[in-house]
Amino acid sequence: MATASTLVQLDSEIDAAARDEARLMSRNVAEQSSPDVSLSQVQAVLRGQANYDALNVPEQAIVRTAWAEVIAERRAALNLAEVFEAEGHAYAELDEKGEIRLVTPKP
Repeated sequence: MATASTLVQLDSEIDAAARDEARLMSRNVAEQSSPDVSLSQVQAVLRGQANYDALNVPEQAIVRTAWAEVIAERRAALNLAEVFEAEGHAYAELDEKGEIRLVTPKP
């Protein structure tokens, strides 16, 4: 018996999250779809307009994947040495030998 399928336009963050989760679970994106997943609830949590704890397990997985991507992007763009130097703060870092090096602001 053939089943009917419905096309759904996904928000780019949800689409990326579904792709990542599908890859982790060795499934394709279509197999990620589920009647148990409310895309509107997932989007509301990602916008900060709904409570993560109110989501079911598959919805939470999509949200966690989206959050992980955002965190990775922000970490990749973060340069604390540049920020500290611009604001005149001293900081410590490890040199190429793994030894602590103190960096003091330039007068």
